[in-house]
Parts: sequence; structure tokens; C-alpha cells
Amino acid sequence: MDTKPCPICKSKPIIKHYLTKEGYDFGYSIWCPLFYVGDGIHGVTESSGLENHWSIYFLETEDEAIKEWNRKVKEWKA
Repeated sequence: MDTKPCPICKSKPIIKHYLTKEGYDFGYSIWCPLFYVGDGIHGVTESSGLENHWSIYFLETEDEAIKEWNRKVKEWKA
């Protein structure tokens, strides 16, 4: 499944599976590699809600992470 680019900066998102040395599985995360709060590009400040962040965490599968990312991109309005 292909990921859509960040609708704001057009970067390809990063997907990572977080598994600790102790065996704890925190699932898959996906995010815009250029996003950080208050970057002046993504329009998000420290007081913005998590729904405005360009990062999604703790999903069970890579496909689920991609689907959630693509849904968020599709629903984004400038």
C-alpha cells in the first residue's frame, strides 16, 4: 500500500515499528519527517490538539498505520 505525502510540505512519511529489547511491542508509528510543533510550516503550536499533529502512534500493523495516515491526509483541509 502506498502512503500519500504530507499535504502541507509534500514529504514522504516515515513508518517505524517500535519493539523494545525487553520485548514490549508499541506497534507502528507514522509521521511527517519534517513536522515538529511550531515549525512555521505545518501550522501547529504547543496548544494545538493531537488531531492537528502530523504523526500517528501505536497502531497494530503497518497497513493500519498507512490507512490511518492516508485517511488523515484525505480529510485535511487547508
